[in-house]
Amino acid sequence: MIEISGTIQRAFLFPAAADMALAYYGNMARILPLLPHISVVQEYSSTQFRTHYQTVELGAYTVNVFCDLESEVDHAEMVIHVRPGQFAEPTAASTTLTSSTAYGLFSMLARFFPLEGQTRIEYRLGLQARLPRPAGLRLMPKRVLNGLGQGITNGRLREIADGFITRSLEDFPHWLTQQPTIPAP
Repeated sequence: MIEISGTIQRAFLFPAAADMALAYYGNMARILPLLPHISVVQEYSSTQFRTHYQTVELGAYTVNVFCDLESEVDHAEMVIHVRPGQFAEPTAASTTLTSSTAYGLFSMLARFFPLEGQTRIEYRLGLQARLPRPAGLRLMPKRVLNGLGQGITNGRLREIADGFITRSLEDFPHWLTQQPTIPAP
Protein backbone atom coordinates (compact mmCIF):
# COMPACT_ATOMS: atom_id res chain seq x y z
CA MET A 1 0.00 0.00 0.00
CA ILE A 2 1.05 3.58 -0.65
CA GLU A 3 0.13 5.90 2.20
CA ILE A 4 -0.74 9.44 1.19
CA SER A 5 -1.68 12.08 3.69
CA GLY A 6 -1.41 15.82 3.59
CA THR A 7 -2.85 19.09 4.77
CA ILE A 8 -2.33 22.62 3.57
CA GLN A 9 -3.42 25.99 4.90
CA ARG A 10 -4.06 29.19 3.01
CA ALA A 11 -5.44 32.68 3.72
CA PHE A 12 -6.62 35.30 1.25
CA LEU A 13 -8.77 38.41 0.92
CA PHE A 14 -12.16 38.04 -0.70
CA PRO A 15 -13.73 41.14 -2.33
CA ALA A 16 -17.10 41.06 -0.52
CA ALA A 17 -18.63 41.31 2.93
CA ALA A 18 -18.38 38.20 5.11
CA ASP A 19 -22.05 37.23 4.86
CA MET A 20 -21.86 37.30 1.05
CA ALA A 21 -18.56 35.38 1.07
CA LEU A 22 -20.13 32.74 3.33
CA ALA A 23 -23.15 32.45 1.00
CA TYR A 24 -20.87 32.06 -2.03
CA TYR A 25 -18.52 29.46 -0.52
CA GLY A 26 -21.35 27.65 1.29
CA ASN A 27 -22.79 26.38 -2.00
CA MET A 28 -20.77 23.18 -2.39
CA ALA A 29 -22.28 22.24 -5.76
CA ARG A 30 -20.81 25.46 -7.17
CA ILE A 31 -17.54 25.43 -5.22
CA LEU A 32 -16.34 21.81 -5.54
CA PRO A 33 -15.79 22.04 -9.34
CA LEU A 34 -13.42 24.95 -8.67
CA LEU A 35 -10.96 22.60 -6.94
CA PRO A 36 -8.26 21.49 -9.41
CA HIS A 37 -7.88 17.69 -9.82
CA ILE A 38 -11.27 17.10 -8.11
CA SER A 39 -14.61 16.41 -9.74
CA VAL A 40 -18.07 15.67 -8.37
CA VAL A 41 -19.17 12.10 -9.09
CA GLN A 42 -22.47 12.10 -7.19
CA GLU A 43 -24.54 14.74 -5.40
CA TYR A 44 -26.58 13.00 -2.70
CA SER A 45 -28.01 16.27 -1.34
CA SER A 46 -27.00 19.93 -1.32
CA THR A 47 -24.51 19.13 1.46
CA GLN A 48 -23.45 15.55 0.62
CA PHE A 49 -21.19 14.59 -2.28
CA ARG A 50 -18.93 11.89 -3.63
CA THR A 51 -15.82 13.38 -5.23
CA HIS A 52 -13.05 11.98 -7.39
CA TYR A 53 -9.46 13.14 -7.06
CA GLN A 54 -7.39 12.15 -10.10
CA THR A 55 -3.85 12.93 -11.18
CA VAL A 56 -1.24 11.36 -13.43
CA GLU A 57 2.09 11.08 -11.63
CA LEU A 58 5.58 10.49 -12.96
CA GLY A 59 4.09 10.86 -16.42
CA ALA A 60 2.62 7.36 -16.34
CA TYR A 61 0.75 6.44 -13.13
CA THR A 62 -2.86 7.45 -12.62
CA VAL A 63 -3.99 8.01 -9.04
CA ASN A 64 -7.73 7.87 -8.31
CA VAL A 65 -9.12 8.65 -4.86
CA PHE A 66 -12.88 8.72 -4.23
CA CYS A 67 -14.16 10.56 -1.14
CA ASP A 68 -17.58 11.13 0.37
CA LEU A 69 -17.96 14.45 2.09
CA GLU A 70 -20.56 16.46 3.94
CA SER A 71 -20.60 20.22 4.38
CA GLU A 72 -22.03 22.34 7.15
CA VAL A 73 -22.23 26.14 7.17
CA ASP A 74 -22.22 27.70 10.65
CA HIS A 75 -23.49 31.25 10.09
CA ALA A 76 -23.12 32.27 13.74
CA GLU A 77 -19.44 31.27 13.88
CA MET A 78 -18.80 32.15 10.20
CA VAL A 79 -17.26 28.76 9.51
CA ILE A 80 -17.71 26.11 6.84
CA HIS A 81 -16.87 22.53 7.79
CA VAL A 82 -16.40 19.87 5.12
CA ARG A 83 -16.02 16.48 6.78
CA PRO A 84 -15.66 12.93 5.54
CA GLY A 85 -18.97 11.11 5.28
CA GLN A 86 -20.17 7.83 3.85
CA PHE A 87 -23.40 7.80 1.88
CA ALA A 88 -22.86 4.75 -0.30
CA GLU A 89 -20.57 1.76 -0.51
CA PRO A 90 -16.94 2.95 -0.51
CA THR A 91 -15.09 2.55 -3.77
CA ALA A 92 -13.12 -0.69 -3.71
CA ALA A 93 -9.35 -0.45 -3.91
CA SER A 94 -7.93 -1.66 -7.21
CA THR A 95 -4.76 -1.49 -9.21
CA THR A 96 -3.47 -2.08 -12.72
CA LEU A 97 -0.02 -1.87 -14.22
CA THR A 98 -0.18 1.94 -14.28
CA SER A 99 -3.04 3.00 -12.00
CA SER A 100 -4.19 2.84 -8.43
CA THR A 101 -7.69 3.50 -7.08
CA ALA A 102 -8.85 3.78 -3.47
CA TYR A 103 -11.40 5.33 -1.16
CA GLY A 104 -10.04 8.22 0.91
CA LEU A 105 -10.86 11.04 3.26
CA PHE A 106 -11.12 14.71 2.28
CA SER A 107 -11.71 17.56 4.70
CA MET A 108 -11.81 21.34 4.67
CA LEU A 109 -12.30 23.98 7.34
CA ALA A 110 -12.84 27.60 6.28
CA ARG A 111 -13.13 30.57 8.65
CA PHE A 112 -14.45 33.97 7.53
CA PHE A 113 -13.31 37.24 9.13
CA PRO A 114 -14.96 40.59 8.25
CA LEU A 115 -12.39 43.17 7.20
CA GLU A 116 -13.60 46.63 6.11
CA GLY A 117 -16.08 45.55 3.42
CA GLN A 118 -13.95 42.55 2.45
CA THR A 119 -13.42 39.15 4.06
CA ARG A 120 -10.27 37.41 5.16
CA ILE A 121 -10.71 33.70 4.55
CA GLU A 122 -8.46 31.18 6.25
CA TYR A 123 -8.87 27.59 5.19
CA ARG A 124 -7.26 24.19 5.57
CA LEU A 125 -7.56 21.23 3.17
CA GLY A 126 -6.69 17.64 4.00
CA LEU A 127 -6.52 14.41 1.99
CA GLN A 128 -5.71 10.88 3.17
CA ALA A 129 -5.78 7.54 1.39
CA ARG A 130 -4.13 4.12 1.25
CA LEU A 131 -3.59 3.18 -2.37
CA PRO A 132 -2.67 -0.27 -3.62
CA ARG A 133 0.73 -0.32 -5.29
CA PRO A 134 0.50 -0.33 -9.11
CA ALA A 135 2.09 -3.44 -10.61
CA GLY A 136 4.64 -1.26 -12.40
CA LEU A 137 6.00 -0.09 -9.01
CA ARG A 138 6.12 -3.43 -7.17
CA LEU A 139 9.94 -3.54 -7.12
CA MET A 140 10.33 -0.07 -5.60
CA PRO A 141 11.00 -0.19 -1.82
CA LYS A 142 7.95 0.80 0.28
CA ARG A 143 9.86 3.55 2.12
CA VAL A 144 10.94 5.16 -1.15
CA LEU A 145 7.47 4.80 -2.65
CA ASN A 146 5.77 6.36 0.40
CA GLY A 147 8.25 9.24 0.40
CA LEU A 148 7.64 9.85 -3.29
CA GLY A 149 3.88 9.62 -2.76
CA GLN A 150 4.03 12.10 0.11
CA GLY A 151 6.05 14.61 -1.91
CA ILE A 152 3.65 14.35 -4.81
CA THR A 153 0.63 14.68 -2.49
CA ASN A 154 2.01 17.83 -0.90
CA GLY A 155 2.62 19.34 -4.34
CA ARG A 156 -0.86 18.44 -5.55
CA LEU A 157 -2.45 19.91 -2.41
CA ARG A 158 -0.61 23.18 -3.10
CA GLU A 159 -2.00 23.13 -6.66
CA ILE A 160 -5.51 22.45 -5.36
CA ALA A 161 -5.40 25.16 -2.67
CA ASP A 162 -3.83 27.84 -4.86
CA GLY A 163 -5.95 26.95 -7.89
CA PHE A 164 -9.09 27.07 -5.77
CA ILE A 165 -8.33 30.61 -4.64
CA THR A 166 -7.67 31.77 -8.20
CA ARG A 167 -10.70 30.02 -9.70
CA SER A 168 -13.11 31.17 -6.99
CA LEU A 169 -11.97 34.80 -7.27
CA GLU A 170 -12.49 34.58 -11.05
CA ASP A 171 -15.91 32.91 -10.65
CA PHE A 172 -17.30 35.26 -7.99
CA PRO A 173 -18.23 38.17 -10.32
CA HIS A 174 -20.22 35.75 -12.52
CA TRP A 175 -22.01 34.34 -9.44
CA LEU A 176 -22.74 37.87 -8.24
CA THR A 177 -24.53 38.76 -11.53
CA GLN A 178 -26.84 35.77 -11.01
CA GLN A 179 -28.02 36.91 -7.58
CA PRO A 180 -31.44 38.52 -7.30
CA THR A 181 -31.31 42.26 -6.80
CA ILE A 182 -33.31 44.02 -4.16
CA PRO A 183 -35.07 47.10 -5.56
CA ALA A 184 -34.15 50.39 -3.92
CA PRO A 185 -36.90 51.85 -1.65
